[in-house]
Amino acid sequence: MTEGDPSPSENEAISEAWSSHLRAQGQRLTTPRRVVLQASQRVSSPFSAEDLLDEARKIDGLISLPTIYRNLPLLIGAGILRKIVRDDPTQLYANDPPGSVEMKLVCRKTKEEKVIHDDCLRLRMLLLARQNNFRVERIEVRIEGVAEP
Repeated sequence: MTEGDPSPSENEAISEAWSSHLRAQGQRLTTPRRVVLQASQRVSSPFSAEDLLDEARKIDGLISLPTIYRNLPLLIGAGILRKIVRDDPTQLYANDPPGSVEMKLVCRKTKEEKVIHDDCLRLRMLLLARQNNFRVERIEVRIEGVAEP
């Protein structure tokens, strides 16, 4: 269920963002919060709170679902995770590192979403931003239409 751990430099940047955000909120970086952060970086995206709990319990068997739910808004506020907007009542989350790119095709008829990967398009968007003196934090491309058989 893991995508693979982030590189040491990515881990350091993510941990620093998490620590800074918690300090700004008047909160401490506790052991359970470290576990939830670590699990959030190991679980495959998109994931539910229950998926995150399963991954966190591989690190610390004492982590509870309320601990997960208390920390999700903090992780989102720190820019480490994001909520995935969908019609389904099950809330899903995804990792959201700086400069991340999400591209998908969405069928208006069936509501099916298909994630697409195109490095050329991603690089072109980053180049356009750079040419306009714009620092990219996140790129999201959503193409809506009707899927044909």
